[in-house]
Amino acid sequence: MSADAIASCLAILDDSRDFDERMAAIEQALSLEAAAATWPADVPREWFRWKLYSSLAETYLDHEAADPADNVDKVVDAYERAIASIAVENYPIDWARTQHNLATALMERIHGSSSENVERAIVCLMAAIPIFAGSAEHKVEWAQAQNELGLAYLQRSKDDQASNAEYAIAAFEQALTVFDPVSTGRAWADAKDNLGTAYRMRLRGDPEQNENASIAAFQDALTVYKGESFRNERAATLNNLGLTYLDRQSGNPAGNIEKAVRLIQEAVSLISRKDAPLQWAGAQHNLGNAYGARRRGFDRRNRERALRAYEEAEAIYREQGDRVTWAKTVADLGTAYWYRLSGVRSQNIEKALQHYRSALTVFSLESSPRDHLRLSRFVGQTLVAVKDWRGAIARQSG
Repeated sequence: MSADAIASCLAILDDSRDFDERMAAIEQALSLEAAAATWPADVPREWFRWKLYSSLAETYLDHEAADPADNVDKVVDAYERAIASIAVENYPIDWARTQHNLATALMERIHGSSSENVERAIVCLMAAIPIFAGSAEHKVEWAQAQNELGLAYLQRSKDDQASNAEYAIAAFEQALTVFDPVSTGRAWADAKDNLGTAYRMRLRGDPEQNENASIAAFQDALTVYKGESFRNERAATLNNLGLTYLDRQSGNPAGNIEKAVRLIQEAVSLISRKDAPLQWAGAQHNLGNAYGARRRGFDRRNRERALRAYEEAEAIYREQGDRVTWAKTVADLGTAYWYRLSGVRSQNIEKALQHYRSALTVFSLESSPRDHLRLSRFVGQTLVAVKDWRGAIARQSG
């Protein structure tokens, strides 16, 4: 392989964003590199092979593939090959960056065990962080890896969740020793938002202090998430802040729920149903929960608003094919009909029964035993209400 061929390939990878052109250059270069008996001394062969595989991963990342899940698998494979191409002692920062990139891809991966993907991501980040820590000029990358590590712990299902939340908080707080709202505003806000979520999930410590820490972190993030460029981020943080108030144990319960309703309403108003349907549906579902818990205003009106919000969310989840979240929403919709004050009582009970049964088509005893048993009790309760005694006994005994 000639020095000119190497230079030409590197120029394409640096300058071109065309998928086909980049793929052709990478495939040709990989073939020539593998067959080359000698190597130009001015470009290290080890580094060039790493560059090709790293660029292959980046090319897939930028590509709008017909099958996104398969595309992420290709990204993971390319980063794994890139890591295998270089020795950490020869190119420590390139190696660490690739470990970080692989971790990000693993956390977005759809195929395979989600638990194992997260565990692998944690291993990658734990390998990268000490390398970034050893260089003052890479402190921002160290902080970015810490933030990513915190997210991995929040997603982690292995070990006890109390410990995972503690690890996440520690990682986000480490990241915030580097990020600040002026020079790294977006990264600082992201870490604050993540920290708010971690404190909201925390099982250890004083509950009231955890709630206050969560609220403060979300409010900090909102000082940066302003304007059209941060519309979705602001909506997500408002939604999270609303959920914190909805679940808050301290303070005035009715006042907390009012704050939750206002915050989630604002979040819904910022989200485009067309451009971000799942985010919009999630906020609608949360709004339904908030209206369902509301103590102020007329009960009849609050329950109707909760029902309508669940219906809006259900329609999106059904359209998007998100069966698990759809089933959770349908179950809540069943409960909303059960407690409905408007309309004909018998018809509301029939609709509640229909929704509970629909949710049970997704939550089987084998795959989701807790949800299945909970919904089975609701079905039995509803059958009693319609005086289907045999059905109720069969459901309870089943």
